[in-house]
Amino acid sequence: MKKLLPVLFFSVLFSFFFAEKTQAQCTPDASCQDVNDPGEICPDSLSDGYVGVPYNEVVTIIPPSSAEVNGTQVTIDHLTLNSVLGMPPGLQYTPNNPDMYPPNYYCVLIDGTPTDTGVYPLEIHVQVYIDGGILGVIDAGEQVDDTSLSITIRNATVSIVENNQDFVVMGAQPNPFYGQTHIKYYSPDNSEVSLIIYDLLGNKIYDEAMVPRKGINQFVFNARNLSKGIYCYTVSRNGKHYTKRIIKTN
Repeated sequence: MKKLLPVLFFSVLFSFFFAEKTQAQCTPDASCQDVNDPGEICPDSLSDGYVGVPYNEVVTIIPPSSAEVNGTQVTIDHLTLNSVLGMPPGLQYTPNNPDMYPPNYYCVLIDGTPTDTGVYPLEIHVQVYIDGGILGVIDAGEQVDDTSLSITIRNATVSIVENNQDFVVMGAQPNPFYGQTHIKYYSPDNSEVSLIIYDLLGNKIYDEAMVPRKGINQFVFNARNLSKGIYCYTVSRNGKHYTKRIIKTN
């Protein structure tokens, strides 16, 4: 969980996730808390991606209620994304709602299969709308920001060997799937790893824990008796949680 200051920077960062106008099939993380206002994003950084390995991540957003615009503190009515430059090839992102109104919770699904290695800094273009009181909602104009936010795409085989001190969730394969899927991860030690799977209403439908060996491990999720649809799964280790998406086709 990360507090983003100043507020306007949060709004710019938050808007990056909303380039698509379609709605994402995701569920906001209720444990994400906006402690002091103005706004929150969980988790505080994006997972690395791996070439040829499906990438799925759910990001929870609590929009800011205020911001400083041209030296004046204003009340945010809502935010709308205009464009984002710099996304890694092969990845896309979709929100559960493209327009964000504080203090509601929103989520963004980032998915796809990366095709090229590299570090991809993001340039964000966001339209800010403020509450003008008796004047109504005022368009405060477009804000453009070259943020420090980036997504790193690595070569899967090389990076897991070279960075063997890191815990890496490699994703579900196959995905989409029919009967069962394998949720793979790399563990640098024998710390317990747990898996919980939820439906889109947030109901827990499956959980499992295992003590892994150092190296590549996997959960085997048998879903033959499960209805087709979209589900979210969370892999947890040492208090850190990695949430991604799976699709059952039949």
